Amino acid sequence: MHAWRLTVPSLYLHGADDNCISVELSDGMDDLFTNGLERIVIPGAGHFLHLEQPKTVADHILGFLNG
Repeated sequence: MHAWRLTVPSLYLHGADDNCISVELSDGMDDLFTNGLERIVIPGAGHFLHLEQPKTVADHILGFLNG
């Protein structure tokens, strides 16, 4: 059990080719987000996915915010 929980809808973007943090790290995060966690793995992006694929990242963020 974790000491905190996020109670707002949340978006988690991860680069499929991230060599710093494994994609599997996010596998156990669902129980931390009581209002749901939308996880998106972006193919062809590494650790700095916002720099590597800015349009894709922006599209996902805008889509999430616009519901």
